[in-house]
Amino acid sequence: MQKSVLNLVRGGVFALAAVAAFAFTQPINPNTDQYAQDPDTGIWYNLTGIAPGSNTYFCETASNKVCRVDAPDESGMPIHPSENNRQLDVRNPANLVEVQP
Repeated sequence: MQKSVLNLVRGGVFALAAVAAFAFTQPINPNTDQYAQDPDTGIWYNLTGIAPGSNTYFCETASNKVCRVDAPDESGMPIHPSENNRQLDVRNPANLVEVQP
């Protein structure tokens, strides 16, 4: 009896943790302007509506960097907390739109 109650409590705690994880995670708004600077060339790109992929770009892991921001300059804020410690990796610049900061 004690073992089954303990299993129910563990399951309840796990379920509560899963619900909390989803409840406090905000999706990226697709209508938010998204920009990123190529760390190799310094060129800013408008990534709004462009999905990451092998023909466009990826946001790769990098310390103290931010991949996508809401403005094409140094004052741009990350569009999502998951953008921290990542940097732009341009795969095909022909499929991206350059912008002037």
